[in-house]
Amino acid sequence: TCPQSHLSLVGRTKPDKPNPDFVGLPPQELMRLLMKRSREVGDVDATTPRSLQRQVDEIQRQVALESHLKRCHEGLERFDYHAVDLSKPDGFKALIEQDLMDDVEVLISGAGVIQDQSCLSKTRESFEAVLRTKVMPLCVLLCHGLPSSIKTWISFSSIASKSGNPGQADYAAANEFLNTVMHWFSRRYPEIRLRTVNWGPWQGSGMASSEVMKAFQARGLEPVHPDDAATMLREILDPEWLAVEVSGVALHPSVTDRLQRQQALIDSSMLWNYHSMPVRDALEMDEWRLMFHEEIPYLLGHRKNGRAVVPAALFLCLAADLASSPASVQPQVLQLSLYVFHGITIPEGELVDVHAKTQISDDGQTGEMLVQQAYQKRPHYKVTWQSIARESEMLSRSWR
Repeated sequence: TCPQSHLSLVGRTKPDKPNPDFVGLPPQELMRLLMKRSREVGDVDATTPRSLQRQVDEIQRQVALESHLKRCHEGLERFDYHAVDLSKPDGFKALIEQDLMDDVEVLISGAGVIQDQSCLSKTRESFEAVLRTKVMPLCVLLCHGLPSSIKTWISFSSIASKSGNPGQADYAAANEFLNTVMHWFSRRYPEIRLRTVNWGPWQGSGMASSEVMKAFQARGLEPVHPDDAATMLREILDPEWLAVEVSGVALHPSVTDRLQRQQALIDSSMLWNYHSMPVRDALEMDEWRLMFHEEIPYLLGHRKNGRAVVPAALFLCLAADLASSPASVQPQVLQLSLYVFHGITIPEGELVDVHAKTQISDDGQTGEMLVQQAYQKRPHYKVTWQSIARESEMLSRSWR
């Protein structure tokens, strides 16, 4: 970072100075110390496992934040930190309207929280907390526009938006929303250099738990070293780099070898070419043809009884892209409905030809997609959508 740069850092953690007694302690020792002190003052509620873990997480965030802020103050001539809860629109809106945002040229957004849990036991409050952290700042920017000084915007998304992870349905959805919005912004603001990076787990930092890390490694994804991540960021900021969306993952050598052997197959599948990419003329596109094979890395996390399946949620993303006409300069809120009649299982060693036929109303407000395998009459999935709100209604409408 150039010493003359002005860096404004935004986070939800308040810059409170951590208790010196807690600094440097590993999590288990910190938890024992907190339990001891809570018992000494008779605070029984603070000694439950959930309460102790919440206290440990907060202390660790404060310790990490103090260290980061110290390094930024030492290395930069102009630096400021703002504690803002990005899941609340009023706070973020007030921030972007401040005078200090007038000279911001580079925006890097990496906000995110995870609360991994099965959909069967997931609470609405937990789902909304994960979703709002990613979605709400984007809604504010969609409604109020970007600061006029912005020249570059990099968003940190997650490879979970493409591959999914057990217990991360909300996190995957939030990141795919981010990716789709970045594509929309790239059409709306062609003069701004926009990038969204689907990161894999990072080595020594990041949010991936040990369970999530194991799930990634089982699919051949290794932790990304921060130095490699920095190198990649420099590459995608090259003026000749055209792609808006890119995945930043570290592959195990065995997976790299398999990818090289299957490169022709992957290229012919069209999966990488279409997924989350904008539709140039949605009203003229009435059918998509997609080819699937069990060796495609995207499907490594989508298996039932050991056999690869075509994820139905994939067609929700395609329908959302089709529903967002590039001719429209105003954002839309869509209500999508997914019907699953019969799953699509991919036989070992075979290619599966899937057709997605669409019908979109003349005004672009409603549409329907029928998904079926080639040469079969019955549909496997159906997606319907309708536009339900615009602009500021995105911030006031209740979540569905």
